[in-house]
Amino acid sequence: MLFNTCMSNVERIAQSILRRLIIDFRNKKLSIEALSKGYEGLNFKELRSGYGPLMEVDFDLAIKDLENKSLVGTGPMVPYENDLYSTVMVIGMYSKQEYIYLKEKGYRAAQDNKIPKRSGPASPRVSISGGHFYQSPVGIGAEVNQTSTVNIQNSSEAVSYLIKLLESEKVPITDETKNDAQNLVKLANDGNLKDGKPIFQKLFGVLSEGAKQLAWGVLTSIIAHQLGVQ
Repeated sequence: MLFNTCMSNVERIAQSILRRLIIDFRNKKLSIEALSKGYEGLNFKELRSGYGPLMEVDFDLAIKDLENKSLVGTGPMVPYENDLYSTVMVIGMYSKQEYIYLKEKGYRAAQDNKIPKRSGPASPRVSISGGHFYQSPVGIGAEVNQTSTVNIQNSSEAVSYLIKLLESEKVPITDETKNDAQNLVKLANDGNLKDGKPIFQKLFGVLSEGAKQLAWGVLTSIIAHQLGVQ
């Protein structure tokens, strides 16, 4: 099995990268030859930026693990440029890391469901009524959050709920994290989830599906309430 059931941030990021790569592979409708010969996959810099500066080391370790297991490759490969005046010559190739792609083993790992999802109940059920967001019991992190209600008309309460979701998944809460959560709620109140998506990905991108769905449910509930759709 590729990952332990109690996943670290590095393992979560590696899992997330594989899932994004297999979606990209299928969208491009590539053949099996691409898995063995390599192809221009996801832009490496864009992929890295999606995890934020706080996750830089974790991202690098995740890539290293995936490469060591021959699940992914990066490219393009170019020869070393040797100094004409140096007495030492390096013969070989290195990756410029402009893009990252799936290898056959990585495709099989995702395809065969060898990247375990977090155990717990089915996807959370949420609803809005009278300007309130309702969360039914769902497993988040190491705990099970019982049914709770969030007043989505109260921005502070909505921000607090998002922070609690992050805390439940052992995410360190910094001033930057709090500011991001506040900006997310503000953008939702402005009806602007387009600009909020990069912030959402930064905060919740590598968390469990349950946490992501609950967080997204709060934000979309805010917009629905603003539009009078309840």
